[in-house]
Amino acid sequence: MYLGLFLVPWILMYTFSSLVFNHFGTIRGWYGGNLNVYEKADEIEYKDAFSVDVTPKEAAKQILLDLDRDGPHLIRGHLKDNQFTVIRQNIYRNTRIIYFPKEGRIIIEEQKPQVPGMLTRMHMRHGFQQDYLPMKLWG
Repeated sequence: MYLGLFLVPWILMYTFSSLVFNHFGTIRGWYGGNLNVYEKADEIEYKDAFSVDVTPKEAAKQILLDLDRDGPHLIRGHLKDNQFTVIRQNIYRNTRIIYFPKEGRIIIEEQKPQVPGMLTRMHMRHGFQQDYLPMKLWG
């Protein structure tokens, strides 16, 4: 009985997040057609000090440390591209950090918090390759 009571919050979270997945079109319509809205929070100059052979994982970690935003993240792109994106994951809302290596600048965008997005972020995880204990415990 006590185990069941302990697990009720997780059961409810998976119930409501499954409703979001199964009725995505309807719920997206309630929010104006887009659940993934980002708002520009800051733009800064960022002159990299990356070596030629730096991996995207190492570069993302360094950018997050320099911006004092270390934590679980996803990486999109490569430093050799025009744009290198790091998505700092958070249950409440994500932060998108877009680095333009050739221009030497970073744009920081905060995701607009919305309940369906929060539920789906709690439902899904992106592997166990993160070096952060809270992400491993949640999984």
